[in-house]
Amino acid sequence: MLCISRPLSVRWTIKPSGGHDLMGTKYRRTSLLLVGAFAVSALACASTSLSVKSLGPSDLASLAGTWQGTGRGLLAENRPITVTISADGTFTTTGTVYATQGIVQVKDGGLLFAGGFQAIGEQAPNYVATAMLVEEMDSGQVVQILSGSGFSNGRGISFMVRRPKT
Repeated sequence: MLCISRPLSVRWTIKPSGGHDLMGTKYRRTSLLLVGAFAVSALACASTSLSVKSLGPSDLASLAGTWQGTGRGLLAENRPITVTISADGTFTTTGTVYATQGIVQVKDGGLLFAGGFQAIGEQAPNYVATAMLVEEMDSGQVVQILSGSGFSNGRGISFMVRRPKT
């Protein structure tokens, strides 16, 4: 019976089963080291604490403030944005070439943004996006992340903004 093994070199070798091949041993050792390194890095990533927060109507005021991150709008490019949420439930978003304003409310444990959108002279009265709140530990500090997506004039939009938890 023949078995096919792949050593560190690019070529394939065919050897009788049960045969001894130094390249095969070196390959197995390298593979074992790579699997071990992958396991260690996976454990390190798993120690990052992420949690999705379900929001209630009373949580809106705690989200008031300035959030910064990136948005993908009508121009289909990721751009820096700043989202400002007011305690009264209004919001504004400013970026390099666009701006939005409207109302934000808690709905189904997340946020619903609705309002108008303006980009390079184009106005869209039907901006609607939903977002969820995620909290993560970053260097011993809790960071809040709003990640959302929606539509404006029938085209997809998305954003991810963050701030330290206050």
